[in-house]
Amino acid sequence: MSDYAVFVSEEPKKRSSKDPWRVNEESRRRQLLEDARRPLAVNLAEGLALSEFLSTFTGSARKS
Repeated sequence: MSDYAVFVSEEPKKRSSKDPWRVNEESRRRQLLEDARRPLAVNLAEGLALSEFLSTFTGSARKS
């Protein structure tokens, strides 16, 4: 068992199943639960790789 908890917000009662908010919230919950099941080192490595990738875009819009 893990030593940390995942916060999942309460959803409003009057939303349809096709509502964009509901679809996004279900997707967010699913991803949080998947991430919580993985080892911390895996999540950290992915975060660092993403950060490194995104840093290649820094300032690219200003170069012209």
